Amino acid sequence: MLTQAVATYCRAGVWYVTLLMLSVAALACVYMLASRGHFEGLNMLELSRVGGIVWVGRPLLFLRSMTALCLLSTATLELHTSGYRSYFAAVPTPWYKIALAAGEVTWLVSVVNDVALIVTKEYSMYYTTANSLLVWLIVATLAGASPVEATLALSPHCQVAQLDLLVTCAAGDLVIGQVRRLLALICIVIGCNMVCFGVVRCCMRRPQSRVTSLLLSSGAKYLFLHDGRLVDEVYYLDRASAAIAGLLTLRVGHVMYALDIKLWRLFPVSLPRTQHECPLRDAALPLCNLERESSTPNTVH
Repeated sequence: MLTQAVATYCRAGVWYVTLLMLSVAALACVYMLASRGHFEGLNMLELSRVGGIVWVGRPLLFLRSMTALCLLSTATLELHTSGYRSYFAAVPTPWYKIALAAGEVTWLVSVVNDVALIVTKEYSMYYTTANSLLVWLIVATLAGASPVEATLALSPHCQVAQLDLLVTCAAGDLVIGQVRRLLALICIVIGCNMVCFGVVRCCMRRPQSRVTSLLLSSGAKYLFLHDGRLVDEVYYLDRASAAIAGLLTLRVGHVMYALDIKLWRLFPVSLPRTQHECPLRDAALPLCNLERESSTPNTVH
């Protein structure tokens, strides 16, 4: 019953993460249309790394990745019947299921990358994509080339449960999972992160990030593209990227209201009455690029 309860809980968690991420993706699409296509397209690729951390959180993303790790660490057995005989048979996992399960492991990569932002900082955007692809490739290759096999240890014995009424017998132990494979997959995720960061750290000089808005999460600060969006110490964040980063915006006249779901606070931002030369800025959320932001409404002149 405990195993069934855990499996039910994990399944509910996976469904919750899936539905919430689909909702965030749909919300970002709405802002794309509302902005008339003026958004940073490459930022949309950070939906899992930035949006997943902000909207779902590390614990549930870790839970989802652990379900994939457990599947990849478990052998597949099916009950077959032949005449008067029933037996378990090992069934190879189809390649597409292996690929999907290996892709689900990248949720753990997103969690590790987010925790590692304390150290990696500006280097993060240069290796996170390669890190995810490398983990996916290694995990899929390992699961396909060396799948987990079930083991059976025969040790028949019987014992009397109730005198003259009930006798229980056990033929042996059937093991379908490997803890070593589970730990190996976790080590692959952490090891690939360290290797990719080390390569980038050695091959390039430390880039500098000029974006200091405290309304951005660490993932949005270090993984989003900010080229051409910082003008006169005002950072213009497109509304689709803002939604992924946890900032829901609504424009009413010359005021744009931003609800930060990370803080559950509403920030009204006064927009300039004159149009900018760049339409990207007209459709963006202006944020004061200061070291410290007060809780009072921001005003952009």
